[in-house]
Amino acid sequence: MQSITDSYRLDRQLVLKTPTGNPLIVQLEELSLTEVDDVFTECCITCKVSPELYQRIDTETLFNLKSDVRYQTMEDNFVTDKDIEIEARLSDRLLSHLTDHSNSAETAVEHLLQLNQSHHPIKSPILFSENWYALHVKQSIDLPPELELEGELKSGYSTAWGDSSKEDNNDMVDSLAEVMVDFFTQMKWPFDEGVSALNQDQIIYRLISQGENGEWNCFACPRENMQQCVFYSVYPDLVPEEQRIAVTEFLTRANFGMVIGNFEINLDSGEVRLKTSIDVEGDRLSLELFQQLVAANVNAMDRYLPGIRQVIEGKAKPKAAIAHLEG
Repeated sequence: MQSITDSYRLDRQLVLKTPTGNPLIVQLEELSLTEVDDVFTECCITCKVSPELYQRIDTETLFNLKSDVRYQTMEDNFVTDKDIEIEARLSDRLLSHLTDHSNSAETAVEHLLQLNQSHHPIKSPILFSENWYALHVKQSIDLPPELELEGELKSGYSTAWGDSSKEDNNDMVDSLAEVMVDFFTQMKWPFDEGVSALNQDQIIYRLISQGENGEWNCFACPRENMQQCVFYSVYPDLVPEEQRIAVTEFLTRANFGMVIGNFEINLDSGEVRLKTSIDVEGDRLSLELFQQLVAANVNAMDRYLPGIRQVIEGKAKPKAAIAHLEG
């Protein structure tokens, strides 16, 4: 296998999106791509930020710059009148996005630049700051006059993400959105990406679930800033106003025996949905965890869907419908 690394000097602004939905504008100096047998194996960027912007990056732990991944640092020696250089690597899980849209290093760079210039409200995961892992953080040091012609000296620190002794990136934490997309892709479950009507910065994924008792829409919501993952199954019809009290009783009875997740109803619109969620702050969302979250959700909706329908149609009282399903 032959490994080839191509580097490109770019010198332009790069606009990333932080977990809180705010823009992070850095000066992109260089982008490098490594290929092995025509498959991208690594994508790195080198960017410069002002000391003030670095303070924000440090405080918000952007580029995954958590304290426990930093080796012995010299950041206390950073001066306030020079830019700071950050070298970061793209999450391995997103390298396939480059392969899907590019057939060479040159076209991959063009694709990245096009994404960067897009004003579409839905940003590609490649432009999420949490999908970049800082390898090295440095700042130039002033040399004595007699050594200025010898070259440039930089001081700073490296991180565990840049430890070349590691054979893989298993310690790298994927974003919630990455895990969701990876799961849907592996399951060959078609999905559409959109944004929440209530929050244009919140990505949502829409899917269709087919169970034994019917078909309904599902929505997956990665709340990156709070590290919360939410999955919804939505009953296919709105409950008529005259049946909402009865359906509310049915859902309350169903919730009482439900270990994972809960039904909820909007009494104004008549929308019924089943919600399962998990908070992974301080940990990570794995494919296995997300699979359990989804399975618990769609299985419960499929189980209770006939009962909701019977109550709406007046064919069963809430207590009797629950007894029939759970008996």
